[in-house]
Amino acid sequence: MLYYPLNDYEDFKCRFGLERRDNDMTVRKNKILLSHLKNPPLLRYCMQLGDYSLLHIHDMADLQKK
Repeated sequence: MLYYPLNDYEDFKCRFGLERRDNDMTVRKNKILLSHLKNPPLLRYCMQLGDYSLLHIHDMADLQKK
């Protein structure tokens, strides 16, 4: 399950959708960020602290800063 505020499927595709590279490989955008946001212990940690800023990350630069 993904614990992330998304508007709709188009928003999900824009952030985490599949993209085709020059060598005809298909890869997922923001794969590491997506696996971070799918982590159930992360939700428990945010609930315990009452701070949900770790769930409102939009790119890897924000994740690295926090």
